[in-house]
Amino acid sequence: MAHTPGPWKVARKRGPLHGIGATDPLAIKDSTGEYVATLGGGSVHFANADANAHLIAAAPDLLAALKECVPWLESMPLPADDQHLRDMAAKTLNDVQAAIEKAEGK
Repeated sequence: MAHTPGPWKVARKRGPLHGIGATDPLAIKDSTGEYVATLGGGSVHFANADANAHLIAAAPDLLAALKECVPWLESMPLPADDQHLRDMAAKTLNDVQAAIEKAEGK
């Protein structure tokens, strides 16, 4: 499964909305200006919509950065006598790979 290519940016989605007291929702747009996602808006106030929008907009960059980390983490020389460091590196690699799989819908 492939996602819409980045970069993505946060914008206000303008247009007719339903409900009394509706506000313009936040939107995530791709590099061509097409909408990727919409957050908030409507008559319900979403306190975290701005922070969520920026996190979502960063998703393609975060995924690319995680993918770049994998070969480095896999080949990083670790001292044989430092089990704590070896365990931390293994957990970090596991977490990175799990995040990549989650982002790719696996």
